[in-house]
Amino acid sequence: QTCALPICLMISADRPGHLVTTATLDARYLPGVMALVERCAAHDGFDAGADEGFVRARSYPVPPEIVLQTADLIWVVGDRVVGYAGTYGFGRNEIEVVAVVDPEWRRRGIGRALINEAIGVGHRAEVSRVLLVIPRFSVGGHALSERVGAQRSHSEAAMVLRDVPPGGDELGMGLVGKI
Repeated sequence: QTCALPICLMISADRPGHLVTTATLDARYLPGVMALVERCAAHDGFDAGADEGFVRARSYPVPPEIVLQTADLIWVVGDRVVGYAGTYGFGRNEIEVVAVVDPEWRRRGIGRALINEAIGVGHRAEVSRVLLVIPRFSVGGHALSERVGAQRSHSEAAMVLRDVPPGGDELGMGLVGKI
């Protein structure tokens, strides 16, 4: 493992490629992560929580109160991004993790390596819980979560506002644009 902040590189003899860890998703990896997210959504028929808005927001500066809870974990083979996990916190004693692996590269240990590293982010941030965000329809995601020892704790519903009222935030709900 070699580190030169803000990027840390881990090479594994067990699987092809290497893991790049960044505090914010920089321009070198943003297009590759976006393409990966699109490939996964097209293959799986749903997004895994890492949609375009989520990924683009990862390139913005991280607020100081959650900097230890935030990491972008990118698995690269050659010059292609084949795996991604993003950790994020809300200043609480837990982090959430969203992860995707290219359909052509699944079942090779990349997802497990990403999740294990995300759990490491949680340990280093001294949080008490690491929540894996797994869509209900993701058979592979549920199987991976069981392999890393996760237990189902709760379910969340996602609500998407399609039309924002004129003025954006008239309802005082933090609405700033059209989703």
